[in-house]
Amino acid sequence: MRFCHRRSRQHGGEIVEFAISLPFILLLFFGVVEMSVGFFDQAILTNASRAAARELIRAVPPNHDWATWDFEVAAEQAAEQAAQRMFTWAGPETLNFDWEESDEPCADRSGYDERARVIVTLTYRYRFFVLPQPLFMPGLADLNLTAATEMCVLPRKPPSP
Repeated sequence: MRFCHRRSRQHGGEIVEFAISLPFILLLFFGVVEMSVGFFDQAILTNASRAAARELIRAVPPNHDWATWDFEVAAEQAAEQAAQRMFTWAGPETLNFDWEESDEPCADRSGYDERARVIVTLTYRYRFFVLPQPLFMPGLADLNLTAATEMCVLPRKPPSP
């Protein structure tokens, strides 16, 4: 009988413990979700930089139209199109597209040849998906994701008629 009497005096203790621990459990859960979204967006940004680099090294433009084809615009459009798959995509103004052509020779299986390299760098300002802003680390509010891709440039010569 005493055992039942003691138990009835502790009625409601589990609810208080749950109410105290629930914010920590939710913070941990949403932190894991936020990190997962950040890793996913980084993978998408890497794929977007690869798509832009492929457009920059393309040897033949679509439809073989050399007069109207601008490879830099095509690369930027390819990057934006691939980056739209991000969870936190906020429009093309949040994506910084930069590229440079290096004069260093590009390595292939047989050694070095005369082709140059192109380096594409994409920078994206990460917006937090679940949490409105980092609660305990305000410095994380300015988090930039960066992806760089380096590829060999194919010759850009129009075919001779």
